[in-house]
Amino acid sequence: MHQFDDFAFLDSDALQFSHDPTADQKTVDLAAILAGNYHIEATDPIVYQATVLDAFGMPAHRSAHLLLTLSLDESDHLFVFSEEQISGFLPVSSAEPGFYWELTPSPDSGFRAQAVVDLVRHTCDLWKLQARLRLTMTNRQFRLLNKKGKTRVIVNMDYCRWPNSDGASEATTFISVVPLIGFERDATKVRKTLAKHPGTIDQNFFRKVNPQLDAFLAQETLAACTLQADLPALSAIKMLLAQSTQGMVLHTKGTIKDVDTEFLHAYRVNLRKCRSLLKEFKKLIPAQVMLEFNDFFKTLGKLTADVRDLDVYQLMLEEWLRRLNDSDAQSLLPFVDFIRQKRKAAIGVLLDYMQSPDYDKLITAWQHFLAESDNQSDSRSTVTIHQAAAKRVRKCFTKLLEDGSELDPDSPDEAFHRLRLDFKRLRYLLEYFTDIFAGKDYLKLIKMIKKLQSILGDFQDTTVQKEKMHQFSEQLAKDKTVGPDTFMLLGQMSERITGSHDELKNQFNELFPRLATPEVKQVIDSLSAIKVSQ
Repeated sequence: MHQFDDFAFLDSDALQFSHDPTADQKTVDLAAILAGNYHIEATDPIVYQATVLDAFGMPAHRSAHLLLTLSLDESDHLFVFSEEQISGFLPVSSAEPGFYWELTPSPDSGFRAQAVVDLVRHTCDLWKLQARLRLTMTNRQFRLLNKKGKTRVIVNMDYCRWPNSDGASEATTFISVVPLIGFERDATKVRKTLAKHPGTIDQNFFRKVNPQLDAFLAQETLAACTLQADLPALSAIKMLLAQSTQGMVLHTKGTIKDVDTEFLHAYRVNLRKCRSLLKEFKKLIPAQVMLEFNDFFKTLGKLTADVRDLDVYQLMLEEWLRRLNDSDAQSLLPFVDFIRQKRKAAIGVLLDYMQSPDYDKLITAWQHFLAESDNQSDSRSTVTIHQAAAKRVRKCFTKLLEDGSELDPDSPDEAFHRLRLDFKRLRYLLEYFTDIFAGKDYLKLIKMIKKLQSILGDFQDTTVQKEKMHQFSEQLAKDKTVGPDTFMLLGQMSERITGSHDELKNQFNELFPRLATPEVKQVIDSLSAIKVSQ
C-alpha cells in the first residue's frame, strides 16, 4: 500500500464504496472488502477547496515535497507530504499563509506542526508561499461499526479534481484511516485489508501533478550559461550580461506586484551583477554602449537600494515584534507604521520608473545590444575570456588585499564599506568563471570570499540601520502623538545594533589575514596557467 502513515492515494477510476454490479472490472468494491467485519454508514458528501502552495522558484517542489492547504468549515490546514510520508500539518490563518514566520504552531496544534514550519523555513527561506494549483475536493466519511453498532474505525475519502495544463481535468482520491482511542487494532486491520488490494492504489498522483509544477519551475529558473575558455572575451561577457538581465526580467513582475520583498532582492542581485560586469570589463564594451546605459543602471541601483534598505529594516522590526511582549510591541507600532509609510513612498517612485516608457525603451535596447553579433576588428577581438578573466581576478584580488591590510578595528565604517565593495566585485568575478577555473582550491577560495563578504554585508546593514535609526527617530519626534515608550524601545534597538556592529567588525579582522597566505596567492597566480578542456 502506498501509505502515508494513515494516508494513501487511490485510483479514482478504480474506486467505489457501494457495490455496483455494472461497474468496470477494474473497479474495486471497498464496501465488499470490509463488509465481512463491519457495518458501514456513510455521511453526505461535503465539497471544499484545496490549494497547492510553493514559493518562487518552486523550492518545495524541487525538494520533492507538496504543500497543500485544505479549506473546510471556515478553517484552513497546511499539509506537507512527499511520496514517502506525511511530514505533518497545522492550522493556518488562510489558504495562503504567506511566510514561514506566519506559521505559529502551538504544542497541541496539528500533527508534527513544528516539523512543517521547519521544512517550509528550510526549503522556502524568505520567499512567500503562493497559490500554484487549485483543487476541488469532495469528502465522504465512512463509519465502520461492529455488530453492536459501535464505531470502531473512521475512513475519510476525498475525491480530488484539478485542471491540467491542457484544460482537461485530472483526478485522484485520498483515503485516511482514523484510529479511535481503544480501537487502534481495528484501524491497523483496515489498513492491512486495503493494502491487499493494490489495484486501488494510485501510484501516479505525483506524476499527474508534477508537469504543472514543472511548468512553473521552468518559468522561474534562469537558463544555464556555460563558458568555454577560448571564447572571445566580449562574447562571453555578453553571455553573462544576458543571463543577469534575464534574472532582472524574471523578477520584474514580482517586484512590480510587490507580493514579496525577495523579488526586489533577487532583481537587485542580478542588477548588481550587470553593473559589476560593465565596470570590470568596460574596456571591452563599445564606448557608445557604456554611455547609453550607464545612467540607466545607476538610476536603477539608486531607486532599488532606497527600497531594499527599508525592506531590511522591516524584516528587522518583524523579528523584534515577535520577541517583544504585547505592551512593548504596541509601543513599537508607531515606528513600524512610520517605516511602512517611508517604504510605500520609495516603492512608489521605483515602480513609476519601472513602468515608464523610458524603462521599457532602455531595457529593450539593452537586450538588443546583447543579442547583436560582435564585430570587433581591433586587438580586443583576439582576447579570450580565459585571458581577460585571469587578469581581472588578479587585479581585483591585489586591490582587495591592499585595501584590507590598511584596516584595523578603529578604522571608520566607510573604509569597511569600500572594502565590502572590493569583496563583492571579487566574489562575482570568481563565480562568473567557475566553468573556466573550477578546481578544489578555487572553490575553497570562493567559499572564503563569500564568508568574509557576508560578514561585511551584515556589517554594512547594521551601519545603515544605525545611521537611519538616528535620522528616523528625529523625524518621528516631530509627531507629538508618539509617546516616550516608543523612543525608549528605539534606544534599546540602537544599542543592540551597535553591539552587533562592533562584533561583526571584530569577526572580520580575525578572519581577513587568512586571505594573505602564500597558498591563496598561489591559487590566484596559477589562473593564467590553468588548462581547460575546450
